[in-house]
Amino acid sequence: MHDYKPSNIDIVKAVPKDDKNVWGVVAAGTIVPQRPTIIIIGGELTFTPRNANYYIKQIKSTLESASITDADIYSAYYDFGSRDPGVERINLFKRAGHKLRKTGRLQFVIDSYTDLMDSNEPTPRYIEQLYNKVILPILVLDTNGVQVDKTAYNASFVRFYVHSHGAATLYMLGQYMAGKLKTMGGSPEAIRQIQRNIIVIQHGPIAPLEHPKFTTLSFMSASDTRMNFHNKFSDYVTDNWADLPPVYFPQGGAHVFAVGETNTGFGEEHKNDGLVKPQALTDDGVLLFEAERNAIVNAMRWAGQPVPPIDKLVNGGNVNLDDLRYNGEWFYSLMKQDIKNQR
Repeated sequence: MHDYKPSNIDIVKAVPKDDKNVWGVVAAGTIVPQRPTIIIIGGELTFTPRNANYYIKQIKSTLESASITDADIYSAYYDFGSRDPGVERINLFKRAGHKLRKTGRLQFVIDSYTDLMDSNEPTPRYIEQLYNKVILPILVLDTNGVQVDKTAYNASFVRFYVHSHGAATLYMLGQYMAGKLKTMGGSPEAIRQIQRNIIVIQHGPIAPLEHPKFTTLSFMSASDTRMNFHNKFSDYVTDNWADLPPVYFPQGGAHVFAVGETNTGFGEEHKNDGLVKPQALTDDGVLLFEAERNAIVNAMRWAGQPVPPIDKLVNGGNVNLDDLRYNGEWFYSLMKQDIKNQR
C-alpha cells in the first residue's frame, strides 16, 4: 500500500484582467467578511485554477448581465489525494439513512477506501481547509463563544454556487460547521440562525438533499444519469422523467427544481453550461436555467439582508413559483398513488 496522501482544497478570486493577471484570477487565502460574496465549488474534476476559473466565468457573466459588478467571486479546486470522492458520496447517503442498492462500485472496494479514508482523515482535510477559508472569517467570537447576531449578519453576505460533487462538499461543510459552532457554545437555534443565512444554489447535486444546513435551492434534470438519491422519489422520477413538467418540490426543506430533460444533445444532462449557453436547451431546460440564474442574481441582491422567501429568489421573466409548485404537487400525488398501487 502506498503512503496515504491527504486531501487539499484551494480557492482563487476573480480580479480584473491586466498584464499581471492575464486569466483574471489570483490565489486567495480567505474570503473578506461583509462583502457580497459567492464561492463556487465545482465537480470532482475541478483540479486546477483553470478549471475553477471556468466556473468563475459562468457566474461573472450571469451577474454582469444583471448589472451586478460589485461582488467577490471565488472558486475552489480540489486535490483529493488518496480519497475517493465517489466512495465519499456513497457513505454520505448511507449515513443519511438512504438504502443503496446500486452504487456502481464493488463492495470490497467501497469498504477498503472507507477504512483508508476514515483512519487517516476522519474529517476530510479539504473540508477543514474550506471551513478555515470561507467560514472562519465570518465568525465573531468573544469570551462567551460565538456572537450569534453578528455572525448571522456576516453569514448573510455569503452565497455558494455548487455543481455535482460540490453539493457533497457543501453537505459536509454544513455538518462540520454545525459541529464547530456547537463546541463554541452555540445552541441548536443559534446554529440554525447562522447557517440559514447562507444561501446555496446547486446544479446537478450528488448529495442527500433533505434537511440541508444552509438555505439550499437545487436545480436538476430527471434525465441526469449521474444523480441517484437512493430513495423511492429518485427511482420514480428517473423512470418517469418523460412525464415530468417543470416542478418545484419543497419537501424536507430541499427546495428542488426539476424538469424531465434540459438538453437536446445526448449525454449533456449533468452539465451546467445552460447557465450561459442556452442554444442547445429544451424549452423546459430554458425555464430551469432561467430560474437558476434568477436565484443566483437575487441571492446576491439580498446579500447582507435576511433571507427572502423562495419566490423572491426564483421569480422573474417566465418563472413563476406558484406554477412550479402546482406542477410539483400534481406529480408528487401521482407518484405516491403509483407507489401505493405497486405495493
